[in-house]
Amino acid sequence: LVEHPVVVHVDCDVLILRPLDELFDAMLGDADAGTDTGSAAKSTTIPYMFPAKVDPQTPIPAFFTRDYNLAYYGKKYPGIQGGFLVVRPNTQVFDDYISIITEGNFVKGSGW
Repeated sequence: LVEHPVVVHVDCDVLILRPLDELFDAMLGDADAGTDTGSAAKSTTIPYMFPAKVDPQTPIPAFFTRDYNLAYYGKKYPGIQGGFLVVRPNTQVFDDYISIITEGNFVKGSGW
């Protein structure tokens, strides 16, 4: 999928109620301004889970939703819900992901 600048995965039970333009603009940059790399500075209304850690010049690699139904007492953040993902394809990130999964070091309650 690396031939596409952004890939969107949406489960069949997801209902999109507004255009996704701001997500794409934040990830891809502003075509009118001649930029081709999106960054956190492009978005003014998309909330960040860790706003203090967001570098406004760093490209945004992904947007996702959290699975609050799986949140439990004592866990700081709920897991990622795979029903809606927007990612910038990257072969290095994919290879790292495969390495983590094939290592098999799964810890019940916290994942990999």
